[in-house]
Amino acid sequence: MYKFTELLDLAGWRYVDEEGTEWRVGDRVTWEEPIGGGYVTVVGTIYGFDPEEETALIHVERPFVGDKVEVRLMHLERIPRK
Repeated sequence: MYKFTELLDLAGWRYVDEEGTEWRVGDRVTWEEPIGGGYVTVVGTIYGFDPEEETALIHVERPFVGDKVEVRLMHLERIPRK
């Protein structure tokens, strides 16, 4: 019998990085993106993972609404749920 977290891993809904940080599909995240000569804070929601590259697949919410990007997990910061 599988544990719940093992099922999440098998389905690709969860990824645990080397530091032990758990990321899940649906987590809201933020990171800095270089634009022009400065940086812009981007907010998005994880919709998948590429475990081999240690990246998250993200739907961008702002400022580039609707974009889909791949960002290395090391650059992400989770937005706490309220």
